[in-house]
Amino acid sequence: INNENLSLYVNELSKKIKKVLMRQALDDTSRGRYEGDIDFSNLHRIRTDCQIFKKDVQGNKNNVRFAILVDESGSMAGDKIINALLGCWMIAKAAQKLKIPFAVYGHDEGFGTETFRLRRYIPFEKSRKLSSLNELFKMESRENNRDGLAIFHTCRELVCSAQDNEDLYFIILSDGAPAASNYGGKEAIQDMREVINTFKK
Repeated sequence: INNENLSLYVNELSKKIKKVLMRQALDDTSRGRYEGDIDFSNLHRIRTDCQIFKKDVQGNKNNVRFAILVDESGSMAGDKIINALLGCWMIAKAAQKLKIPFAVYGHDEGFGTETFRLRRYIPFEKSRKLSSLNELFKMESRENNRDGLAIFHTCRELVCSAQDNEDLYFIILSDGAPAASNYGGKEAIQDMREVINTFKK
């Protein structure tokens, strides 16, 4: 995690998030004005319309909130859970740099018991604490995964925690292989689609 390359990735990810998801917050310069500061690149217009001034315009802040869900099923063993952990860490670190509130969850379901487990590794209220990222190292591959139920509870907490005028983003890190008792294949895909569509509305 202390690798310099990861820091570079986090910085690049932060820039992309700010540009793509927080684009309304970007500052800009309004050119071709009748008043403001002289825009030397537009002095040629002095003979035509006299629009030779510019003015810096501060962008409106675009508030964003993330919920990150990590698949901790048995099929995520080995490199998959390590890559999911690293991806989650980089997203969380970038969110901290941009002061974006976020929460991180992991999920699995017990073999035979059908006991669904949703772990809150980082709740929204602790996401700004640098030390909160240490909780991510408790992630591991475990048992089954009933993704639709995990998506439902994570999105519900995302919506319930949201402030006014926030854009909400749900991010899931998974190998895309739902498997639990009487759960998998097309039925699981349809279940997840219905849950996601419910929250999109």
